Amino acid sequence: MLSGTLNLRGNGVSVACFGSYAGAANIEIRNAKVTVHGDGNEVLLIGSRSGTAKISAEGSSIHLSASCELLCAVGTMSDSADAAFSGCTVVSDTHCDKGAVFGSFDGEAKAVFRDSKVRLHGEGYQVSGFGSLNGSCVTRVESGEIDASLLAVEVLLLGNERSRYIVTGGNIHLAQVSGHTPVSPAGIPLCFANPGKDHYEAVFRDEEEEWTYKADRNEDGYLGVWILL
Repeated sequence: MLSGTLNLRGNGVSVACFGSYAGAANIEIRNAKVTVHGDGNEVLLIGSRSGTAKISAEGSSIHLSASCELLCAVGTMSDSADAAFSGCTVVSDTHCDKGAVFGSFDGEAKAVFRDSKVRLHGEGYQVSGFGSLNGSCVTRVESGEIDASLLAVEVLLLGNERSRYIVTGGNIHLAQVSGHTPVSPAGIPLCFANPGKDHYEAVFRDEEEEWTYKADRNEDGYLGVWILL
């Protein structure tokens, strides 16, 4: 999808809204406005339920919502997925019993966020925000703004123990950090800080790479960064 507006709504026992149910999915969203909602027992909003998925979104507005028992909002239920968001505004508001918002339910996934504004809210019994619920996932935030919160009995905001949440830039607000914290590219745990200035910029280096962390205070006056000390 290279432009325009798309409004999708899926309803059923097992639903794949935007992508593939049992095969490979190659999804490109460019300069578009996309709204996806799913109702049912098992819901996949964007990606592939039981196949490989490659998801690329650039310069787009994406709104995701669901009410279901089992959920994967963006990624895969049981195979592998690779997702990249660049210059996007993404709002996700989901309600499920068990689910993963960005990543995988049972499979493997990778997700990268660059210069994107992400608002994630999820509710349920066992919910993963960024990462995998039962599989594995690597999430990388390089720039932009992340605001994430979950209301669940078992909160996995950054995924399970086989999930990594790498941060090299961005203004990040995580309402809960349970189990593990964001890490550097080499897997070193990062520390949270609230800089006093409106713009934060610093150079860091670990065993794998060097990066320049940049972040700006948002319109609500918040600025939070995850950095090496």
